[in-house]
Amino acid sequence: ENFVTAMSQYENNELDIITPPYSQIPRIRKSAKLSKEMKVVPRSRSCIIAMNYKVLPQWNDIRIRKAFTHAIDTQKIVDVALEGVVTSGRSVQPPISYGRESSIKGYGYDPGKAKKLLAEAGYPGGKGFPALTLISRSQRHYVRALEAAAGMMNKNLGVNVRVRPMEQGVYIREINKKNIHAFFINCWTASFLDPSYHLEGIMTSGAKRNRWNYADKKFDELVAK
Repeated sequence: ENFVTAMSQYENNELDIITPPYSQIPRIRKSAKLSKEMKVVPRSRSCIIAMNYKVLPQWNDIRIRKAFTHAIDTQKIVDVALEGVVTSGRSVQPPISYGRESSIKGYGYDPGKAKKLLAEAGYPGGKGFPALTLISRSQRHYVRALEAAAGMMNKNLGVNVRVRPMEQGVYIREINKKNIHAFFINCWTASFLDPSYHLEGIMTSGAKRNRWNYADKKFDELVAK
């Protein structure tokens, strides 16, 4: 709502620069005046769907984590739900982060492989897998993106995923406890472009912002180097 208000103020020459709401981007692109003024620039921010194994033990199985990853067409979500103004990520590091390995391709969208991996893990066609609540921030673009992802997971894996938007204050408070939610969106914006901001700050064992309890001794050792 504040973004919408800011958009109105910008058009009334009350503000000089804003971040427009995603819902307004199609209208901006159609406007001869606004389309010339809109600039899409890189940002050192990444968003992931976090899987907290301490809340849902099934996430300990890498086949299950890979199955859910392969079930999501992130590029389609970017193009449709997010109006093509963000980049489909291949790692937790944003593309503009220093030292990011550009050769990383990510897992990619592969529904057939997703089904196979989930079956190998003991849940053929999603049978017997616990129903999941995917926690979203309340802003509309987060909800749209996660609802699209949930639909893909439900269709491609046969699981039951529903999206639950949460007010910002409650969302931050609960995911910071690290033991309430099994499945949620986690976004982080770096204050500087050094890769340690994302790798060490949110991925190492015990890091304050490691809200999904990821832990890998070898990873910690590599980051420490």
